[in-house]
Amino acid sequence: MNYYLTPKIFSMKKKLLFTIAFFGSLFITSAQLKTSVTVDVSNTSTAQNFTVGKEATDDLNDVSNFVTLLTGTGANTSENNSFFGILAGAEASDATGTFQFSVKADAGTANANITINAEKRGGNIATYSISATTGGTTVTDAVAPSAGATKAISSHALTFLNVPLTTSDNTITLALTELLKGDVPDAGNRPTFRIASIAIQVEEPASIDQISTEKNSLYPNPVTSAFQLSSNETIESVQIFGINGSLLKTFKAAASYDISDLASGVYFVSSNSDNGTKTVKIVKK
Repeated sequence: MNYYLTPKIFSMKKKLLFTIAFFGSLFITSAQLKTSVTVDVSNTSTAQNFTVGKEATDDLNDVSNFVTLLTGTGANTSENNSFFGILAGAEASDATGTFQFSVKADAGTANANITINAEKRGGNIATYSISATTGGTTVTDAVAPSAGATKAISSHALTFLNVPLTTSDNTITLALTELLKGDVPDAGNRPTFRIASIAIQVEEPASIDQISTEKNSLYPNPVTSAFQLSSNETIESVQIFGINGSLLKTFKAAASYDISDLASGVYFVSSNSDNGTKTVKIVKK
């Protein structure tokens, strides 16, 4: 017995196959979109570089989740094989937005310095802040016009210090709060700010043998929740180390330092100034 497909059945079969292929391609494409990078925490000797762009091979390639435009008449997000960015609507207009990605450790915990390699026109002025979901020394700054500012694209390394890494995602946000024309000439040169790549340098774990035993005045000790530091020097930052030398917390200089979230035990408090680092042992009740 011979079987054959009528033209109508054959047409329906073609449509079904096309539908399956179409949704299958959508699934494959979405599976390739990446908004998070994983860092090898055992590599403390060199910075680990991660690419940004719309290619499937880029480490961060999901432009819709990486860049969010907040304000700017006629402004839009921009994408290329080598960057994601924000483009203002006209030569003299402003634009704001956010750039967001996540970082995690491949195993254990570590601290890292994250450098966001940004680009803008030489004469543009970009004001920004960088923050993390967990920890890190928050950066708030402006990228001013470069010398002899022109419409040419210039590169700027924006570094975010002491970011704690675990095997869970730590979301990093760069908020672009202002993007101005500055000294760029007109004739279609819209202000632009974009991210080209990310470099992450894992910090070498501190060894207890390396920690100075030179004393500062610290009180109360033992401490229940917060302590104060007294020093003849200007303290710039304070770090809390575990008994095994792991960096647990980093503070900017303040009147007091809250460690209520730490478990009871022995810790080392290191205060950093222009004259170096001084460390004292503290007991958390």
